[in-house]
Amino acid sequence: MSGLTFTKSIFNRYMIGSGVGSITSSNRAALKRRAYNPLCNNIETNVRYVKVFFRGTDGIIQISQLAVYVNGINIAPNGTPSAANFLGSDLEIGKPIDGTLSPRDYPNIYHSASPSGFGYWLLDLGEAYVVDTIVYYNRINNVERADGMLIETYDKNFNINSPNDSVALNQLILNSDLIQTFNLQDNTLPG
Repeated sequence: MSGLTFTKSIFNRYMIGSGVGSITSSNRAALKRRAYNPLCNNIETNVRYVKVFFRGTDGIIQISQLAVYVNGINIAPNGTPSAANFLGSDLEIGKPIDGTLSPRDYPNIYHSASPSGFGYWLLDLGEAYVVDTIVYYNRINNVERADGMLIETYDKNFNINSPNDSVALNQLILNSDLIQTFNLQDNTLPG
């Protein structure tokens, strides 16, 4: 977590000096440049796609919110979501990126049809970014359903027609916590 705090500190100094505040066509390039963080190895991976799924045929995918941070700004609401299936209405597919950064309950979440089979929820960021952090917000109840669910990131070469066959850049394993934060740029060993 200290890496994340340090990154935010650098981000605040960078943002004050640059005037970047939200994603626009004029500041998109500035968001793609990453602030230097001496607490990690600075392995910069360009992420375009973020996929949430269960490996195999079991599991119900449920997402209250998914935040994808680049230089401290959540860029997920600017992306395009899609899903292999859904429980209620196709309007559910966009709920994980509506900007409500908190755990919620159904019907205010994305919920796959049960069981999901080889289902997935996919976010296309539109272009590749150096993603600092991904934050998953679980459902308020039935939190145990997230145990073992996966978040994977992909570059621009992701095979959209065969999403379960592509090679991931990062694989994040979820548990039943309400809010789970993954710092993709902090490659230091714990302890």
